[in-house]
Amino acid sequence: MQYLVAITLITAILSLICPLEAIKCFECFDTGPTNKECTKEKSCTGAACLIFEDANNVTSSAFCLLTTEHVALNKVSAGCWLEPDGKSKHCVCFTDFCNKLRDKTQPEESNDGPLSSPLKDLGMLKHNPFLDYEYLDPEDKGEDRLHARPAPTNILFPSALEEDVKVAGHSASDEQGNTTN
Repeated sequence: MQYLVAITLITAILSLICPLEAIKCFECFDTGPTNKECTKEKSCTGAACLIFEDANNVTSSAFCLLTTEHVALNKVSAGCWLEPDGKSKHCVCFTDFCNKLRDKTQPEESNDGPLSSPLKDLGMLKHNPFLDYEYLDPEDKGEDRLHARPAPTNILFPSALEEDVKVAGHSASDEQGNTTN
């Protein structure tokens, strides 16, 4: 009997994760600044594809977003947004392999402005679509109870604020790292 209940439960969970709705994305880290090694062989499957471009104009990452409440409810629009530093950018898109990283060694007119989108088909959004700017804080007793909901502390990465020379794509650090054969 327990075996039948376990199979039924697993089947129900798997039916919620519909593979037909999954999106194939590039999953590339440490391929910059040319990103030529970011190929379809380096991929993942998720609910959305994302890109991160650091303000240093070298570090780029492509990855999958597994799912969030906002994506599941179709509340997220495809587009790019600036990070709080006003220079780094994130993009989210919803078609197979839409998060292709651009070659940062090839200057293009569309790439030189702070409001240029890393993906030519996407525009810049006014804010991060994953933040709920209409969240009512039940603890706030003031008249204006609208607050952006902060990201949970278990997913914040304070070390990401500092550049890691081992993965930033600098050729000098690559040469230093190849001293053993």
